[in-house]
Amino acid sequence: MAKFTKPTLEEIRAYAAEVFPQLDAGRFYDYYESCGWTVGRNKPMKNWQAAIRTWKRSHEERYGKPETRDDWRNKYESFKQPT
Repeated sequence: MAKFTKPTLEEIRAYAAEVFPQLDAGRFYDYYESCGWTVGRNKPMKNWQAAIRTWKRSHEERYGKPETRDDWRNKYESFKQPT
């Protein structure tokens, strides 16, 4: 297995833009920087992208999945005025 390489803030921002745009990349970076890029009981992190996906799942469990434009359109279609 390859040795873990700490990501830059820009790498985190770029990856989060693809998979979890709501992520505060600075907060993610600062959190793991403050604990030496460890997880659980001080085990070295193996994959920071997986950590972002885990933060995304936790966010969705707490707040629900963000609505897409299609979700919004379908939800409010019944409110259209008759023509």
